[in-house]
Amino acid sequence: MRVRLFTLRRPGEVQMPASLCRAESLADGSTINVNFGQRQMKVVLRFVPTGSRQGRRLGLSTDVMQALGLRSGARVSATLDVQKARLRLGPVVAIMLWRYRSLPSSYIFGAATDMARTFVRLARGQGAIAYAFSPKDIHWDSKSVLGFVPAGKSWRKVNVPLPDVIYDRIQSRGIDASKRVQGTKRQLMDMDGLHYFNPCFLDKWETYEALVQDPIAKQYLPKTERLTSLDQLKPWLRSYQTVFIKPSRGSLGLGIVKISRMARGFRYHRIRMGGGSRAGVCDSLQKLEGRLKAILPRRSMIIQQGLHLARYGGRPYDIRVMIQKTPRGNWVCTNMIARVASAGSAVSNVAEGGTMISVRRAIRGSLRINARAATRRIRRGARVIARAVEERMGQEFGEFGVDMALDRRGRLWLIEVNAKPGRQNDSMPGTPPSMRRVARYAVSRAGFSERG
Repeated sequence: MRVRLFTLRRPGEVQMPASLCRAESLADGSTINVNFGQRQMKVVLRFVPTGSRQGRRLGLSTDVMQALGLRSGARVSATLDVQKARLRLGPVVAIMLWRYRSLPSSYIFGAATDMARTFVRLARGQGAIAYAFSPKDIHWDSKSVLGFVPAGKSWRKVNVPLPDVIYDRIQSRGIDASKRVQGTKRQLMDMDGLHYFNPCFLDKWETYEALVQDPIAKQYLPKTERLTSLDQLKPWLRSYQTVFIKPSRGSLGLGIVKISRMARGFRYHRIRMGGGSRAGVCDSLQKLEGRLKAILPRRSMIIQQGLHLARYGGRPYDIRVMIQKTPRGNWVCTNMIARVASAGSAVSNVAEGGTMISVRRAIRGSLRINARAATRRIRRGARVIARAVEERMGQEFGEFGVDMALDRRGRLWLIEVNAKPGRQNDSMPGTPPSMRRVARYAVSRAGFSERG
C-alpha cells in the first residue's frame, strides 16, 4: 500500500489505517517493529478506522522519523507482516560499485557511472528509495550508508539506511578480490532480510564444473580441463586442430592463447596480456612448450577445445545474449547481438576491435539454416545455462551475459558466462532495456507487491 507520511506528537508511536491490517492478531496498542531498509525501531501501534479522513496516510512520531531517517510528506510503500509483528516501509534498493575519489564528481564510479545513474533513476521511477554506494560508504553501527543520488550532471550525498536489496556491480575482478570488498560482501549477505544479487565474478573452471553436471546444459559445452601441466598439450593437439588456453578468472579475452596445429609445427597467438598481442610459430612441441612457459601467467588456467565457428565475411563471430530475470524470477532474453572478430583476431570482443551486427544477419550471411529457428535455439540455450549456473552455484543472480556461438554445421556452443555483463548490446538511443529489467527485478525483490 502506498502511503504519505505525517508526524505524530506522542513519542514512540505509529498510526496507520486499519485497512493495512486484515487480521485480528494485532490489536490497537500492540508493540511492533517498524523497518526502513535495515534500520529498525520498536513502536506502539495505533489504528485509525478505515472510514476516517486519514485515508492513505501513515503517522510516525518525530523520534521514530529521525531514528529511521524519514521525513514528513514522503511517499513510501508500507506492508504489515502480522506474524512477525513488523511494519516495513520502503522499498529501499541500491547499486553497489567502487567509488573513485580521484575522479571528477560527475564521474565518481568511473566507466560505470552512467549505469549507476540510470539504475537509480529507474528504481526511483518504480516507487523505490534508490541510491548508489561503495563498500567504504557503509556505517555499520547505525546500519546507514553515505549514498549518492543523481543531481543534474553530478551527484548529491544522502544519509540513507542499508537497503532491502543490493545489486552488485563492482567493476573489476581486482577490486572485487580485495579484503575490504570481500569482507563487506560477507557482512551484507549475512544480514537477515537483505537480498543481494550478482554477488561475484565467475570462474571459468567452476562454471564448467557446475554446467557439466546439468543433463541439459552440458550439451553446449566444448571439452574443457583444468590446465595443470603443459604435458596435456600433446594429447589435446592430437585430438583437436585448435585449442585455447584461458585464465580461469579473466574477462574481455585478455590472456587467452590460441594454439593451432599446422602441417609442420604449431602457431600460437596470445591476446593482449600486459603489453599487446603476440603471435609466433614453433616447429616442435618442445619449443612451443618453452614459449608458452614464458608467456603464460602463473595463475589458474583451463585448456579448451577449439571450435570451427561459423564465419561472417570470412571472420568468426559469437553471440552475446543478455539474459535477465523478471520480477517473478523467470529467465528471459532481453537482447542479443552477434560480435564479428576483427581481422586476424582470435576473439570477437568489441574491445578487441570486433564489430556488432544483428544475429539474424550474421546467421543468414554464414549458414544455410533457418535464422528464426536458430535464434530460438540460442534463447533457449541461454535460459538453460543461466538457470543451471544459478542453481549449481547456490547464489542469487539477476542477469548474465551468455556468450554462445554456432559452428559451421550450425551446432550451438557455450563460450563463456559473464556475471557482470557489459551493455554494448544496448547501443540504441534511450534507456537500455536491460537496465529497465534489472531495476524492476531489484525493486520486486524488496517484497512490496503494490506500488500504489
